Parts: sequence; structure tokens; C-alpha cells
Amino acid sequence: MTQTHFSLVPDDAEIHKGERGGLFFFRNGKKVYITDQKYKPTRTHRVRRGAFQRFIENQAAAV
Repeated sequence: MTQTHFSLVPDDAEIHKGERGGLFFFRNGKKVYITDQKYKPTRTHRVRRGAFQRFIENQAAAV
């Protein structure tokens, strides 16, 4: 879902109101939702614990 801050909405954009009250406009035929907050990604990066990482930790613990 594409979101943008209300200050970045183009002046000539036609603003629509959705069924549940969300404000949006169309950019290149796709909906862009208007928010009053800065967009913050919800994904987090987690490194998988692999054999090399275990090896390095064991070497560090042995010193």
C-alpha cells in the first residue's frame, strides 16, 4: 500500500474518500493514501544464525 504525507500531495490531484474514511488520490492509475504521519516501514531485518556466525562466536569465547 502506497502512502504519502499530506504535504506531498500534488496541487492538481483529485482527492477521494474511501468507504472507511481513508483519503487517497490516483497516481499512474494506482491509489496513494494520504496520511498525517511520516511513513515508517514495518519490516525488520533479522540475520539468520549460520554455521560461520557460530564459529566466530565460539572463537571469540575461547580467547
